[in-house]
Amino acid sequence: MACLEENELLDLSAGRLSAEALAVVEEHLDGCADCRFLLAELLEPDRVRAPSWDLPRGERVGRYLILDRVGVGGMGTVYAAYDAELGRKVALKLLHTRTLHEADSGARLLREAQAMARLSHVNILAVHDVGEYGGHVFLSMELVEGQSLRALLQAQNQ
Repeated sequence: MACLEENELLDLSAGRLSAEALAVVEEHLDGCADCRFLLAELLEPDRVRAPSWDLPRGERVGRYLILDRVGVGGMGTVYAAYDAELGRKVALKLLHTRTLHEADSGARLLREAQAMARLSHVNILAVHDVGEYGGHVFLSMELVEGQSLRALLQAQNQ
């Protein structure tokens, strides 16, 4: 089975999976350390590691100029950045622990980025670029102004 998608992890954490789906997800979690880690980060947001990235305004990541930090999550740190080549603001996600030198992780992330880049849907962020910075993977994506998924879910549960 392929690794769990974010929506599956969210549904699991909120108790919204059917008994059948829950059995499949639990079986996958038994054998997948990456998905167990992501689930732990989701269930215990206060336990999230200190960000691997604390880039100052003006720092260059490839062709991108860091503007501001937007947020930190279980997978990475997201910055608003300026793409100097195309003259636009983007979201730049620098992943915490997945390095290009970890063969499985780097290849998996590259495949995911390629798949995301082929998609075009109103509910899916456009991926513009994938690259390496300091040996770690980064994604350049469409920048959407607004609140985080966590804030949105908390507002819905009130």
